[in-house]
Amino acid sequence: MIAHSAGSWLIDSAARFIELARPETVTHLTFLDPFVGTKYSGISYVGDYLGDNDWADNYYAVDWTLFTDSDLDHAHNVDITRLDEFKQVQDISGAIVSSRHEFPVEWYLDTVLGRSPSGSLNYGYPLSREAGGWSPSSYSSGNNAEILGGTPGAHPYTEIVTYHDTLNWDSGDTSYITSPSGSVITSGTTITMQTGSPVWVTVGIELIEEANFIEFDADFVDDMGSEGLLAVYWESVLLGTIDERYVLDGMHTYVMALPETYYPGLYALSFRLDPFTEVTSEILIDNVVTGHVVPEPVTLAFYTLATLGLLYRRL
Repeated sequence: MIAHSAGSWLIDSAARFIELARPETVTHLTFLDPFVGTKYSGISYVGDYLGDNDWADNYYAVDWTLFTDSDLDHAHNVDITRLDEFKQVQDISGAIVSSRHEFPVEWYLDTVLGRSPSGSLNYGYPLSREAGGWSPSSYSSGNNAEILGGTPGAHPYTEIVTYHDTLNWDSGDTSYITSPSGSVITSGTTITMQTGSPVWVTVGIELIEEANFIEFDADFVDDMGSEGLLAVYWESVLLGTIDERYVLDGMHTYVMALPETYYPGLYALSFRLDPFTEVTSEILIDNVVTGHVVPEPVTLAFYTLATLGLLYRRL
């Protein structure tokens, strides 16, 4: 299975289901500039269920898309930034190079069509089982990325992530209201919701710093045949939904972008759980936290090239 960016989470989940249902299945995952999220830079669990005969490879390009271009702990990592003919040299020394988020897709397609860019070595499609290059034992997982087309250089930017205080439902400073139907039980940073039809809770979030995302852990407490849908709202805006029918067992972390950057003030955050069947659905939510993420600020620098009498400017 092959996926780009956030699609990497789809093939990761699909492979998990396959490995659980048919552990004898041989799995090969190819990640192309995978999106790793705010909390899991280097997402350690991607591929952690793969067996000795399975393998994952990760091809990424250093670019300006947030939370991509990371090594994965359970994949063979390859940095293909310098193979991009449209790469941008960000530094006069040539040490800082950036590419494009879509480049790994273009590059992999070229390797399928037999027109691999110079410097690609045997990477890409030639390493797949279909192409006859399948040899998982020959390539280490969790490696510092192999650099194709040049030598390692500095990253053109880093993300700056700020987390705010975790919501304590039982704090005297926390105010919330709940639906007349269903059940809502709080315990410190944890809240448990059980459907009536439906069940919801709205809590006031007082921001003391700007925020542009919300993060929380959630686990559907399975009853046989329960099928719930959790919806998350910021003010009146739907941030996203989580469907119990398609979620793996256990606690998972969810990150949802806010519609815009919000500044200090009081805002409403709501969780609503609806059942699809007559069977009660129950969910445990923990570690609700807001945060703010921005790229490292762009800097302006000037370099004097005395021998050429030129002024070089970098943004």
